[in-house]
Amino acid sequence: MAVVSHCGRLDMSNSRIVDPRLEAEAFAGDSRSDARRAERVKEDALARLAIDLCSLSAKKLGQLGLAEEIADAVTDGRAIGPSGAKNRQLRQIRALLRDQDWVQLRTQLDALLETGVVPGHGVTPADPVSDRSLTWTLRLIGEGSSGVEAFVAEFPRADRTHLRQLVRAVQKAVGDRRQRAEQTLTAALRGFLR
Repeated sequence: MAVVSHCGRLDMSNSRIVDPRLEAEAFAGDSRSDARRAERVKEDALARLAIDLCSLSAKKLGQLGLAEEIADAVTDGRAIGPSGAKNRQLRQIRALLRDQDWVQLRTQLDALLETGVVPGHGVTPADPVSDRSLTWTLRLIGEGSSGVEAFVAEFPRADRTHLRQLVRAVQKAVGDRRQRAEQTLTAALRGFLR
């Protein structure tokens, strides 16, 4: 949802996924102040990533498959209350992230928060019905109306209106409500997939 501003630059303020490499290239110029601004954009993105990692549960952290050193630093950061020590720990996490492909990690984290699944790290469902319900859940959330139409074409007994309402609830919800809405949608799909 990037918008081009009046000066021709990308305005990424409305987007959750910010690729600081694009912003850095937009700001990078010949002057030292432009280079400092590009570095500040990168550091702000790293700071947001460190804070978001510290707010994750242990289970979701495990799904990301972080390097052991980063996972330990994030776990320590989660245990520290808001104080100067927390800020020092966040700086340490940022320093560790600089050596990694942190843009890919940001993308994986956003996908995990949006869908509950890390792309490229397949989920192993307990049975084929779980596999199909997860696939359909992700497809319906991602495709919206066209996904609902495909599901109704394959399962004619499905209530199109109810499915649209469930998908809309997932798309509008945030945080814990989104997880509950996804679980409700998955449970509704499981009834047709058995």
